[in-house]
Amino acid sequence: MPRTMNEQQTSRIQQRERQGQQLQQDDAKLARLAGEKNKDEFFQRITPLLGPLKQYIKRQLRAAYFSQQLRTELYTSGDILDQVILNAYENYDKKPAELTLEEWLYRLANNEVEKYIKKRASQEKRRKSLESLRQQELRTLQEVERMTADAEREPYLVEDLDDAELDEREPNPPSEGETPEQELEREQTALQLIASLSEQPEPDRTVFELSVIEGFSKEAVARITGVKADDVPRIANKVRERIAQALIEEKKQKAS
Repeated sequence: MPRTMNEQQTSRIQQRERQGQQLQQDDAKLARLAGEKNKDEFFQRITPLLGPLKQYIKRQLRAAYFSQQLRTELYTSGDILDQVILNAYENYDKKPAELTLEEWLYRLANNEVEKYIKKRASQEKRRKSLESLRQQELRTLQEVERMTADAEREPYLVEDLDDAELDEREPNPPSEGETPEQELEREQTALQLIASLSEQPEPDRTVFELSVIEGFSKEAVARITGVKADDVPRIANKVRERIAQALIEEKKQKAS
């Protein structure tokens, strides 16, 4: 049976935590390889550990593309991940002492994504409305089926990190007995969730992603982003409330 939304979210956070544990265990080996300028082995050892980080980068690019900050998808999450690993390899001796290796890699990823978005950002400031985006264009994001909301319009971002399992499953499978109208409403809710999240200010969205989606503690989020630890829950809740309110307003508009 397909996993429930909460089970998928828990699984994603657990995999991210395993990533952190494996990186911590390999920290000394990676430092040695960087010091010896053994680039090939460094990449071979660290890359398989970073599946959750790659998915995080992918979501950042998706949000930028959806909000029209990026008009083309020329750069992939794998390209940026490679650049993050290269930056870590070349600057391993400069890793801040207060950060774990995992936290440092997320900080490097944020910097790299921000740099890429600024480089690729379109000069056109006008955003397309959700209604003007063609259904086929939205589906090219390949992440629509991973967003949904519960009965209280609480937003969830659901990602299956097991690619093999994902390939075998029907994307966003309809519930048993679901009518075509209900399936359409579910898909429209997913699109509205992506749009709402993409419209949040980038610093707030990053805090929300790291805290709610990645499952980092507020102290870790603070070290990665530079915000105050006590502000992390407030910012995450603010984003959650904005998204929920957007869903409520969208539902009212459809009902009127």
